[in-house]
Order: sequence, then structure tokens, then C-alpha cells
Amino acid sequence: MKYDIELRRGQKRLRLGLTVQVFYQADTGKWAEETRLLDVTRLGARFAVSRPVKSGRLLRLTMVMPKQLRRYDLDAPEYHVWALVCNVRTYTLHGAGASQSPRFEAGVAFIGKHPPASYLKDPSTHYEIAHAADNEEMWHVREITFGEEAGMVAGRASPRADGGRDESISEVAYEVSLELLDEEGEVAAREETRTKSISRHGASVHTTLEAARGRYVRLTIPRGDFMVVAIVRGQSLDAGGGPCLELEFIDGHWLPPQDAG
Repeated sequence: MKYDIELRRGQKRLRLGLTVQVFYQADTGKWAEETRLLDVTRLGARFAVSRPVKSGRLLRLTMVMPKQLRRYDLDAPEYHVWALVCNVRTYTLHGAGASQSPRFEAGVAFIGKHPPASYLKDPSTHYEIAHAADNEEMWHVREITFGEEAGMVAGRASPRADGGRDESISEVAYEVSLELLDEEGEVAAREETRTKSISRHGASVHTTLEAARGRYVRLTIPRGDFMVVAIVRGQSLDAGGGPCLELEFIDGHWLPPQDAG
């Protein structure tokens, strides 16, 4: 679900630069970060954070929202709203003294004052937009089942209803750079390695690094000038018994070099 769902409903983005507190909790831990809105509407917002987030996660936001953009608590000093991450873009700051660690720009849809009951039971639950908000409501969400959420995991295509596969798998051993990201979004470890298999939405990568399920990594393939942030979905062994990380891409899609144009 793309952030521009709001533009199709005539919502004008306002570039207010408001300070916003972002609170995150899931199976990979929890954190809070203060940042600024890049733009905002009554139904959603866009902002940058230093830590990786994934589409389908819920965030709690706190900000001093102008009254005309609120759906409730019109006179409260602060506006507390839950939001669904709809898309994520990764970029790297450039210039003198700039860190090479990635930054993450998230587009979110506001879903209300309270999270779904399923989130309170399990903060690692993933969601998607169930149907569009009207003039009186925010976005409505539904849970994504494990099979739907996994989609393409680590070079293995998920089955379609007709018995086929959603995407092709390449077993070409691409030379890659693999970087582990810590809880602050900084690069904690790096190695040069190669892929075991790769498809549009994920890859299986040979590694000597320790990375638990839910850990974020950055994968760079010099051939094709491809860089993507991914989440570790599991571990496996190659034919020789060596360890591999099963990765799901969260902010981009891979295309074979001959198809990239």
C-alpha cells in the first residue's frame, strides 16, 4: 500500500515541519525517537527516522497537531495517534562528516486513537489497509497472516492459488556486501559475500555473521548498482553445510541486470 493513497482522495499535504515523537514496539524490540514531519494530512504523514521500520508495522505518534488536522482531542495539548507504516524509502546522507549508515523515510496512514486489540496481544502483528477512510473516519486495517506477510522470503517464491509461483528465482552467485544494522540503525558489522539465490523480494545469502530472526541488514550488489534494506526471516544451510541468511527486502525490489533497463 503506497503513501499516495491520500493524494488520490484529494488530501493536500502540508509541510509543517512539526516535531513528532515516534514509538515502536515489535518482536525485534522497542524504541522511541524524536524527529520532524516532512509533510502531513488529516489521514497520514511522512517523516524520517534513523532506525529501520517495515511496511505493515504499527507506530504510535505524539505531536502538537493543528486543530484543523485532528479527528479527535481537538483541545488536548498533544495529539496521540496510531499509524500504519505503508511504505519505506532508504537513503544515505552525503557531505562532509555524514554517516554512511542508512536513514529511513516512512509514509504512514493514521488509524485512530487506539491500536487494534490484536496488537495489544502481539505487537509483532502485521497489518494492511482494509478499506479507505471516508470524511469522518481514519483508515481501517486488517491483520496479515504469516503466509501473506512472508510473501517472498529469502529466494523462495510463495505459491499462488493456481499452483504456480509468484516470481522467478535466480541461483546466480552475485558478489554482495552485507551489513548488519544495530538497534540505532548504525552499521555494526560488514562482510563481502555472495548470494545463494535471489528473487524480486528477497535473497538467501552466504554469511559468517550472527544475525537472529528479525534483525535488519543492508545488502549491496555492485552489479546493477542495487542496494536494499532487508529483514532476516531465518537461517538455512547451503549444500556444503555453510550458514545462509534468509532475507526479505523491505524497501526495494531486485531485477536481474539484463531486465533493469
